[in-house]
Amino acid sequence: METIEVNRYECVSAEIRWTNEDGTPIDLTGRTLSVIEASPAALTQAVVTITDAANGEAELFIGRELARALGVGRVNWIRLAMSLGGACLDTTPTIWIQVV
Repeated sequence: METIEVNRYECVSAEIRWTNEDGTPIDLTGRTLSVIEASPAALTQAVVTITDAANGEAELFIGRELARALGVGRVNWIRLAMSLGGACLDTTPTIWIQVV
């Protein structure tokens, strides 16, 4: 995923698409999505909502109050996780958030 760019103190809303290695969407029906790690740590409170389960689409949302924790520059990052059943997770690569 490319870097998400926002202005200082803006909310962050980004579409996330979960796909297989061949690019086909992963069906998110019945899955749980969450923030597994982030910097700054306050970003672990961000909300991840499934928007189109069949097409593997979700939204990452960081509200205005939480956005206050974002540092200026490309210094903020977040990683998301999808439950696979049991204790297993599938995680995203680092998603960078750049504040300009």
